[in-house]
Amino acid sequence: MLFYNIIDETTCEVTSGEDDPEYRYEGSVTIPDYVISTYEKDGPVWLQVVGIGAEAFFGQNLQEIILPEETGYIEDRAFWGCKELYSIKLPHSLYYIGKEVFSGNEAKGLN
Repeated sequence: MLFYNIIDETTCEVTSGEDDPEYRYEGSVTIPDYVISTYEKDGPVWLQVVGIGAEAFFGQNLQEIILPEETGYIEDRAFWGCKELYSIKLPHSLYYIGKEVFSGNEAKGLN
């Protein structure tokens, strides 16, 4: 279960689940290109995932992150303290990487 912050009518970013008991990640996480926001009478309302919010995966037990190809930004400390993170492919669309995004990472050879 991922948590999202709606930015506008068509986009969102992954955010932290903070105190929610479902906010524990281990191993590999794949972030989808789109998520369903709500259901209207004409069908689902889709939001494009365009970024990773500040501290979205702070201190999680992640080893691999798979980002959507349209990810535009990664905010401050998004993956801080993910000590075992060894693999993340940064998409060509990425235009901003915040401060200390990968601080506290102890894995050797981050890809």
